[in-house]
Amino acid sequence: MVHTAYGDAVMSRRRVFEWYKHFKEGREETADNERSGRPFTSTPPEKVDKVLELGREDRRITVREVAEEAGISFGSTQSIMKDILRVRSLNAVLVPKNLTFDQKKARKETASLNLEATTDNPELLKRVITGDETWIYGFDSENTQQASEWRFKNEPRPKKARKAPSKVKVMLTVFFDYQGIVHHEFQQQGSTITADSYLGVLRRLREAIRQKRPELWRSKSWILHHDNAPAHTDLKISKFLQDHSTSVFPQPPYSPDLAPCDFFLFGKLKKVKGSEISEHRRDQSGIEEGHEGDPENRIPEDNARLNTAKSGWTLLHHPAYGLAPPDFFLLRRLKSFYAVNHV
Repeated sequence: MVHTAYGDAVMSRRRVFEWYKHFKEGREETADNERSGRPFTSTPPEKVDKVLELGREDRRITVREVAEEAGISFGSTQSIMKDILRVRSLNAVLVPKNLTFDQKKARKETASLNLEATTDNPELLKRVITGDETWIYGFDSENTQQASEWRFKNEPRPKKARKAPSKVKVMLTVFFDYQGIVHHEFQQQGSTITADSYLGVLRRLREAIRQKRPELWRSKSWILHHDNAPAHTDLKISKFLQDHSTSVFPQPPYSPDLAPCDFFLFGKLKKVKGSEISEHRRDQSGIEEGHEGDPENRIPEDNARLNTAKSGWTLLHHPAYGLAPPDFFLLRRLKSFYAVNHV
């Protein structure tokens, strides 16, 4: 009858019996009892402060170590660090050198002067010819990003064999401006840039400018830009530039991000990987890949088999490139332990 009169808004039979029991036990009010307030959470302020303190004390601490030190669960620690503190783990950026305060100050001052000069004279950069050196390998394998492929959801990740760069390498010296390459040349195989060799490079650069940039040559308005490598700052080089009235664009020390060759040209050049280059240099070098029949130059695998057989040991056959316990189990843990305890 009650359901017929009031429909679905009526209290259920079970709830009616519950309230009947409460009234029978002496309850006289129908209002809800007082509650404790806001429910407890797994991220109270004192735990958040503890996680923050641990993170500031050791920037390399793991989430699991924080959870153990703070006495909270792994999931709660992740929630505190990610959602509340909004911290994240970032890989270190490799730089040539950690600059001192004075070096940072000199870098800032030089960059500010260069910026002010180019702002006052927008045509200044068109007179700058910049150059640097880099190693070019006979074969340079692709990195993982360059070897990436488009795959569908259920397809496995592509695999790429790890290869070391070729031992055949030459040093490339290149100079360019806003119009393109002005001069480039290769050093003898295996040799590097010295003050004497760089002096010859500058002489050939001047001849290239005379032929390819005649307007800059006639007006003597071109400006040389190179980094502060020892070969570039030698007294011989400074005297040569001074004798020929060659202006030098300032470059702060240890700042490859301010050198166009490093952050622009060489990066694009070294993306050409995974193919043989300068094959004729390898043929002319007279390098032999192996010496068959020579016991002193037998490959290490053959020597290992011979020594094992002579000593009476049993050789457990191992497939090539994989399934080695020291590689996938022991060595990785040792390296992690060493990195943590020798910081």
